[in-house]
Amino acid sequence: MVRYRKSGLTVLELLVAVAVISILLGLLLPATQYAREAARRTTCRNNLRQIGLATQMHHETYSSFPPGNTGAAPGTKMPFLSWQVHLYPYLEQRALWDRARQDYATNPSPFVGHRGFRTVLSTFSCPSDGRAETTHLARNRYIVALSNYLGVIGTDLETNDGVLFSQSHVSVRDIRDGTSNTLIVGERPPSVDFWWGWLYAGAGQRVTGSGDQVLGIRELNARDDQLSLRCAADRLSYRAGSLSDQCHFLHFWSFHPDGAFFLFADGHVDFLSYGAAATVEQMATRAGNP
Repeated sequence: MVRYRKSGLTVLELLVAVAVISILLGLLLPATQYAREAARRTTCRNNLRQIGLATQMHHETYSSFPPGNTGAAPGTKMPFLSWQVHLYPYLEQRALWDRARQDYATNPSPFVGHRGFRTVLSTFSCPSDGRAETTHLARNRYIVALSNYLGVIGTDLETNDGVLFSQSHVSVRDIRDGTSNTLIVGERPPSVDFWWGWLYAGAGQRVTGSGDQVLGIRELNARDDQLSLRCAADRLSYRAGSLSDQCHFLHFWSFHPDGAFFLFADGHVDFLSYGAAATVEQMATRAGNP
């Protein structure tokens, strides 16, 4: 009589197999996460390259870079409008630009009834964050589109010694430090409450757009609301940040490890580490160190 042995794993063999699989998963997961972040970084860099090309085309058309924010001075035709929207015609978004002009002709307040206020544009969303891929509900029941990229004011909202600031019309000839050495746009995720980082338009600090569309490299805290009282008197420099602290809306940072991407006035993009903060501060101004 022939006896057949039942196939299967012993308890010991099963434990060994589980241990091997666990080790392999432990090795695979970080590699997968790294690959995904590498892809997100590539997209984020390419977004800034597109934005850089659009800024160059705007300069060719108007002999200057767009205003960081149009402000709200008497007689302003499109108050509070962001530099991002000024670039729409050069980002294959002519229809959105025409719509903005139509809405402003009907209502000078961009926060009421403007369709562009809620219009998301993926070019201004870094996938390492992802929150700018959709609209969000902010305070006062505003439903807003957001941006991960802010214009560089310069040192702060009082100096306006960079390229993009309220009512700016900076040209290449104004950038005495050289366009390849001068920052124009950098990464900073929208605040956790979605009150800072509006894409279409925004008043920002002191009606300068600061914190919304533009930001100083060592920005002042000019707010007196409850959310930022504990940041009073701070001049926050380029450093790592997080959404757990509202104060981090006052400086450039990103979700990438160790630094953030910046666009230069000549259109090239570099990843700048937090360890180079002193150098980054020098590159934020258009004509001499801060």
